[in-house]
Amino acid sequence: MKKIITLLCCLFSYLPFLHAQEEDQKTPHKIVYLGAGVGQEFGGFGMSAEVIPDPYVGIFLGGGYNLATPACSFGVSVKMLPKTRITPVFLAMYGYNAAVRYYEYNRIKGKSYYGFSFGIGTEIKLGRSQSKISLSLLYPFRSEEAKYALKGWNNKNVPPFTFGIGLHI
Repeated sequence: MKKIITLLCCLFSYLPFLHAQEEDQKTPHKIVYLGAGVGQEFGGFGMSAEVIPDPYVGIFLGGGYNLATPACSFGVSVKMLPKTRITPVFLAMYGYNAAVRYYEYNRIKGKSYYGFSFGIGTEIKLGRSQSKISLSLLYPFRSEEAKYALKGWNNKNVPPFTFGIGLHI
């Protein structure tokens, strides 16, 4: 009987070491985010949906109103440190990157221009929830037509970068 008790004690004392060798359970990452915000990735003032097939990559689609016309955009975000609370992000997208609003024959008209944009940003995770705030700084590659329209309708000093901010849940 003493041998069985000793064997069981040895076995039970060894079990925690076996458990310690297992890989830690990873918290599953969220697959889909829906958000609202302002910026190119939201189509102006609008909404965005992001699918995350891998913790390091996100694919987004946004649509909204840019004060001239309805607009949309889509692209890819590469998350450098996805497991941290503050995640640096690289963005590449195609979509609206300039808009003008003007009067023609006493009617308000608007036009959106589309092209590629690249930039950087950050995602800040909020507490224990999987919600996040996104901040972005994008450099739009504008067509010559868009550059001409912006110089003709706005001030001569159009900023070369655009900013974005949004809340994703």
